[in-house]
Amino acid sequence: MDGLSRYRDDDIPVPFDPLTDVPEDTNILLKTLQPYFEETVELTSPGHWSIGSLMLCEKVEEGQKVPSDVVCSWSDEGKTYCIRKRPTPRITIDGEPKGDILTGRVSRGYNAALWMLSPNVFCKVKSWAEGLTTEASTIRFVNKHVPSIPTEEIICEWIDQKWKRTVMLSRRVAGTRYNEAWPRLTIIQRLQVAHEVAGHFKELAKHESDYVETVSGGAIAGQYSLRIRETLPAWKPRIESRVSQEDHFEYLKRQDEGIEPLDADDPFVLQHVDCGPKHFFVTIPTDPLEAPKVTAIMYWEGAGYLPKWRVATEPRLNRNFAIYTPPILQDSTIVYPTPPKDFADWMWMLSHACVRAGFPLYTSYMMRQGRRALRQYPAARIEFAVSTTNLPGAQVAQGAEAAGAEAAPELLLLPLLRRFLSI
Repeated sequence: MDGLSRYRDDDIPVPFDPLTDVPEDTNILLKTLQPYFEETVELTSPGHWSIGSLMLCEKVEEGQKVPSDVVCSWSDEGKTYCIRKRPTPRITIDGEPKGDILTGRVSRGYNAALWMLSPNVFCKVKSWAEGLTTEASTIRFVNKHVPSIPTEEIICEWIDQKWKRTVMLSRRVAGTRYNEAWPRLTIIQRLQVAHEVAGHFKELAKHESDYVETVSGGAIAGQYSLRIRETLPAWKPRIESRVSQEDHFEYLKRQDEGIEPLDADDPFVLQHVDCGPKHFFVTIPTDPLEAPKVTAIMYWEGAGYLPKWRVATEPRLNRNFAIYTPPILQDSTIVYPTPPKDFADWMWMLSHACVRAGFPLYTSYMMRQGRRALRQYPAARIEFAVSTTNLPGAQVAQGAEAAGAEAAPELLLLPLLRRFLSI
C-alpha cells in the first residue's frame, strides 16, 4: 500500500487522509505479542496455576492456613484460594515446563483471554500499553460514584508490564447474558431492559468533562484528534494524550465533510460505549408480565467522556449492538447461522430508550456515515441503521408505555431510508 489510498472490495481506491486514517502496514498489524495471551494462565499441577510473569495462584488445602504473604485470597464453595507473588519474575515461557493452558480456559482472542480459576471466579487477561486506564480502575470509579449501576465484583487486579497485559480476578455475576436471554423475553420485557439500561446511562452521564478522557484523566484507547499516526500491532491499544473539546471537534469536522458537530459547546459526558447484548446480564422472569432486571454491566475498558449524542447514536451504527446467533461446529466445520429477523432490534430499542432518557440522536451524522460506508463497501448492509420493518411504531410506543416511559416518537421512517440511499 502506498499510504495515500485504501481499497474497497472491488480494488477501487478510496482517498486516504493522513490526519484521520492509519496506514495499514500488514507486517506490523499482524505482529503478535509473546507469550500469546492464551498462554498467560497455566495449570502447573492440581490446584496450582502460573499467571503471567508475576503471580502464582494456589488452592489452600483443607487444614492448612492461608500463607501470610498472599496478595489476595477468596473463598468459593467451601474452598480457599490465594494469589502470591512469584519469587522471581518469569521473563518468558521458554526453558520452563509448559503447564496446561486449556483447563479452565473459557475464551481467547488476539488481545484477551478468560479463565475460570474456581467455580465462581474468573481471571480476565487483556492487552496493556503505557497510559492505559485499566477496566478495574473504571469499575471501581463507577462503584464509588454511581453505585446504582450493577457491575462485577473485583477480587484483585494487577498490571504485568513485562508481558504487556492486565490481569483482573472477579466473581461470577448473577443472571444470564442478554444475548442468551433474548429469545426467552417478550418484546415488552426487551423494551423494559432497554429502559433500565438507558436509565443507568443517564446516571453515568451526570459526570462531565471538557476533555475526551478516562475516569482517571488518561487517554481513551483509540483515535480522537487530528494527527499523523503509525500502524500498531492489532493487539496493542492506541493510547494518546487526552483530547480537548476543540481538538476533538476539529477531528470530527474533518471526518464529517467539514460539518459542525452537534452540541459542540456542551461538555462531554461519561459513557460506557459498548453495551452490546453480550456485555451485560439480566434476570429471566418466569412471569411474562414481570420486568427483567439488569444484574451486571460488563466490559468497562472503553468507558470515558465523549459527546453526549454518541450514547443514543452509537447503538444504531455499531453492529456490536446487534443480536447474532453464535457460530456452531457442524461436521468439523464452523457454520455461521443466518442472522435472525430481529437481529437489529436491540440497536433500535436501546437507541430509542436513550432518546427518551434525554440523549440526542444525531440522525444527519448517521446518514453521512452510511453514505461513507456504501462508497467504500457497496455491498454493506446499512438499512438497519435508519429503518426497521420488524419493530412497527405502534409496538415500540406500546412497549415504551409498558416499560414506564413516554411513548417513543417515530424518529426515522421509510421515506428517510429512500433519501438515505440516494447517494
